[in-house]
Amino acid sequence: MITAIDTNILLDILIPDQTHFASSKTLLDEYVTKGQLIICGLVYAELSSQFFDEQELQTFLSDTGIRINTHGKHSRGQVYFLSIALFHGESCLLR
Repeated sequence: MITAIDTNILLDILIPDQTHFASSKTLLDEYVTKGQLIICGLVYAELSSQFFDEQELQTFLSDTGIRINTHGKHSRGQVYFLSIALFHGESCLLR
């Protein structure tokens, strides 16, 4: 089974939230045993604000067994570029 993960589940774990941490962690642990966990480029971009650099984000994804769905329109590099631009408050469009 392939399970797509939304940003809010991962942020509940990365930024511990007393209300949602336990349930989000339990769901993640449950679904990793059922098959592959994936995120789309937009989730990757949203998560990047929580990490010092791309390598740190890649390590987190590798450690948690989460893959990036690269079947979308933009490459991982383009999505990362967009996330950095957004993080710094810049306006940027990818075509």
